[in-house]
Amino acid sequence: MAQEKRRWNLATLLGVGFTTLLFGLPSLAFPFGRDQGNYAYAAWVWLDGGAMYRDVFALKPPMTPLTHALAIQWFGHSMVSIRILDLFITLAIGLMLASIVWKLWQDHRAALLAGALYPILYYQSDYWHTSQTDSWNTWPCALAMLLAILAHEAWQQNKSARGALCFAASGFFVGVTFFYKYTFVLMALPIVVYWLLVETRQWKRLIWPILGGLLCIGSMFGWLWWSGALPAFWEVQSEFLPSYVLLKKGTTPGLFEKLGLTFKLMYLRPPHQLAFWCLVGASLVLLWRLRTMERLQKYTLLLVIMWLGLGVFNIVSQGKFLIYHYHGILAPIALLAGISLHALLWNEKLLQRARWLPTTVLVTLCLVLFLMTGPRRSYGTLYKELWSAFNQGWEKHWTQHYVCPRQFCDYEAAEIVRLAKKLRKVTRPNDRVFLWGYDPTLNFIVPRKTVSRFLYNYTFHLNYKKEESTQELLRALRRHPPQIVVIGTRDAVPHITNDFKTSAQILPSYPRLLRYFKQEYHPYHRSKYYFVLQRKTQRSRSTAPKR
Repeated sequence: MAQEKRRWNLATLLGVGFTTLLFGLPSLAFPFGRDQGNYAYAAWVWLDGGAMYRDVFALKPPMTPLTHALAIQWFGHSMVSIRILDLFITLAIGLMLASIVWKLWQDHRAALLAGALYPILYYQSDYWHTSQTDSWNTWPCALAMLLAILAHEAWQQNKSARGALCFAASGFFVGVTFFYKYTFVLMALPIVVYWLLVETRQWKRLIWPILGGLLCIGSMFGWLWWSGALPAFWEVQSEFLPSYVLLKKGTTPGLFEKLGLTFKLMYLRPPHQLAFWCLVGASLVLLWRLRTMERLQKYTLLLVIMWLGLGVFNIVSQGKFLIYHYHGILAPIALLAGISLHALLWNEKLLQRARWLPTTVLVTLCLVLFLMTGPRRSYGTLYKELWSAFNQGWEKHWTQHYVCPRQFCDYEAAEIVRLAKKLRKVTRPNDRVFLWGYDPTLNFIVPRKTVSRFLYNYTFHLNYKKEESTQELLRALRRHPPQIVVIGTRDAVPHITNDFKTSAQILPSYPRLLRYFKQEYHPYHRSKYYFVLQRKTQRSRSTAPKR
């Protein structure tokens, strides 16, 4: 029995690993989207000795830039690094989901399905929507759930110390979710409900996850205080962030309209359609076979459903319905699919005798999905592009394959890479490049730092401290005059700023800033997306005609 268990554990590990690599390897050829560039730059500043929030703006809590910092530290200063780390995170999530199913259902095939389905669902998204906070938030949620199940198992075996440690660790990782995205701290609720159901007379043991959560939150705030970032963090989260959220105004749909829109978009969008039908199928099967489940299995199913509800709440509360906002529901859908297939097929005596039939069906399904699905392009095309990137170089690959196909596009990775290559030739490593725009991906891949904490100019759309921010920026420009100034000319983001003005169009609203650029800089380069200024030399300034 032990030998068979080890064989199946190895099979599950290899199956989830193979599926993750099969569907995830092409993501190594993805460039940054706008969000990845924002937080990679913030991580770089922190690794280079700056304080998060104080020396560089970061809208989200600390775990997102810290994840980027780990990628840079482990895999180098490149747009590829975060994709490598994201691949490992996806694999870890798949293995945790498989472990959850195995612990409660003792079915390796169901565990394999749940673990393998997650990377398949996740990698239906493209470069813009992978390596995002909403997907990374899944690993602490899954780990907190698994540790709560292990805590119950340990106490059932009279291993009190182990149970307390697992339960405290579960609370700790719920705290980690808080520092990825605030709404996901509500993961504590399904875990508490689960515990009160399975341990009806042991509610006092809830002190352990509370202590674990407080340890996580206290440690993070302690680190922010020690690094000198705590006052700036509090300012950004309590003052700047609400003002940023209120940039997008207008008619807000009601709760039921948002819920309807959530599932409507899930049904209509190709990246979500597979997840939608998995959810529908799993729900029907579980309603049919619910009465045959054991008590503990029912309670765990309730925990998964509450986790799914938390993911839906996260989508609705943000109200933007972006593709990556749906990543919080993919793990519970994968769990429901694994549980439902166990209930539907693998309890039947006939299929128990045909022991390799379900595994064969799973492998066949995986290959069919590989051939039929893919983010933006088929997986066959993506693998060709990955091979091309290895042979020709990543930058050439990005400039060839990530040109915006539409006439009106606010972001183009290919253009940023081309401009970065040009700026490397006219700047030195210690020179500054100031971007009046929204895409600090440019600063990250040149790589040259900007002049102040304002890595992008969302700040200058806000009424919040508008005059103070302008004065702070002008002081920084005089203290660290940049060699190059880059002004965005096609970067209107009305879904965030509530207007259709580009960075170039809002610049005249800041006459002192515009006057400074005219006095100190001259035109150097013009492209489809950017207007580039180069600093005048001392000689050219002294001989320039006086006005």
